[in-house]
Amino acid sequence: MRQFEAMIKNLSPRIEFCVVIVAAFGWFVLGSVASIGARTSGPMITERHLVGVLAYEVIVLLVLTSFLATRGWTPARVGLVPSWRSSAVGLLVATLAYVAYLIAWAGASYIFPNSVEPAESASLVASGIGLGTILAVSILNPLFEELFLCGYLITVLKEARGFWFAVNISAGVRLVYHLYQGPLGVISILPLGLVFGYWYARTKQLWPLVVAHAAFDLVALLWYAAA
Repeated sequence: MRQFEAMIKNLSPRIEFCVVIVAAFGWFVLGSVASIGARTSGPMITERHLVGVLAYEVIVLLVLTSFLATRGWTPARVGLVPSWRSSAVGLLVATLAYVAYLIAWAGASYIFPNSVEPAESASLVASGIGLGTILAVSILNPLFEELFLCGYLITVLKEARGFWFAVNISAGVRLVYHLYQGPLGVISILPLGLVFGYWYARTKQLWPLVVAHAAFDLVALLWYAAA
């Protein structure tokens, strides 16, 4: 066991980075890219889909947090410090991200009306998803994504390549694994990714992003569940 821990500690930073990013997002990226142009007979986000995502994220979260802890990473290093104040700030960040989304949507609707209007009317999420699944997704998925997309990725890349490089790569990765959502995903995810990435790179506070992301997931899934 000690030899295994020593081997993990002796890995280079580049190998660490590849292990974390590929394990956290490689499967999602492959599935998202493979879905481009594929014909679907119904909503892509179903209860079965969400349960599969939860199972994957639980396993990967446990493995990667153990891996990173062995490498010396701590919650404080990525700014994961929950508090009531930072939770309130998270709602403010969610509002800013939503405003950015509305601006992007208005611009896209004006420039590409033939693409945006059908996407707006398309059903992405199945109705009738159980409340337990919605709550579980709204808790776990925001923590998983923001921990690795912002807390880890931006921390590493900002130190190595600078502020905007880190923000743009984080937003780009977030966008790629949401491509399965089509034009709607591009219009909604890109502004959110940029706002979240900019906020984290400037403040080093991760918990507000977890709360903001949770608010988006919870409201969207409850909306579709009630449809």
